[in-house]
Amino acid sequence: MNNLINNQLSFSIGQTFNDPFDATLLFPSIFATHITLEQYIDKHFSDTINFRSQTENRHPEQIKHELKQQLSSPKGQNIILDKYRQPIQELMCNSYISCLSTSSRNPLLWAHYGDNHRGFCIRYRFDKLVDSLPLRFYGEVSYTDTPMNLLDIVSRPGIKEQVDRLLVQKSSYWEYEKEYRLILKKCRTQIQDKHSTQSFNPEAIDMVLFGLKASSENKRNLFSKLEGNSILFKEMFADRMGFDLFPDTGRYSPS
Repeated sequence: MNNLINNQLSFSIGQTFNDPFDATLLFPSIFATHITLEQYIDKHFSDTINFRSQTENRHPEQIKHELKQQLSSPKGQNIILDKYRQPIQELMCNSYISCLSTSSRNPLLWAHYGDNHRGFCIRYRFDKLVDSLPLRFYGEVSYTDTPMNLLDIVSRPGIKEQVDRLLVQKSSYWEYEKEYRLILKKCRTQIQDKHSTQSFNPEAIDMVLFGLKASSENKRNLFSKLEGNSILFKEMFADRMGFDLFPDTGRYSPS
């Protein structure tokens, strides 16, 4: 409520999220797939393979096969990843993320994040919101059960950009959330700083939706604090013919 009144948005590191795999070192990973290992060798060892093929009078594919075995061994993996492991881990563990949703009608979201339908939902004017925040990345969450491919990450330009891609990736179990994420430019520098609060343009707030079980007292209280801010207030109602929620067609005003 204070964030809403003060035009602020909260960001947190993955360690604080309710999904233990999300934006943490528990994120499932593999070293490489057959395809990414092949691509890595073609990119970085083609000259070596050709040279050895000529000097050793051996077929290139034979040398390539040996390289695959060497690089996929624990020692070979460490040689490749040692340079990148620390920056990947630091970005995964220290990035500040704010989690939004493209849906305001999902009963599960209200139950899990809206104080069991007693809270409220804020709708933002997206362009005004992101333009007024110091973000390095934002995007829709991709829901997949494919583990992180470490070799694919280090093979592409820009480790930070590749980690950002992972920070908007979650298991398909969470697909119902229809999540959208904002990632701050700054990262955590002190271990105790698990949260960061950022101010944004007041015009970014478009609407406040009160939950199905929100008390009259809380609704009147919040309305009185924000009245005159050009914010539209609505109440959520239950569909009598199904299990859906929908916002009132009119404006909320204390009786």
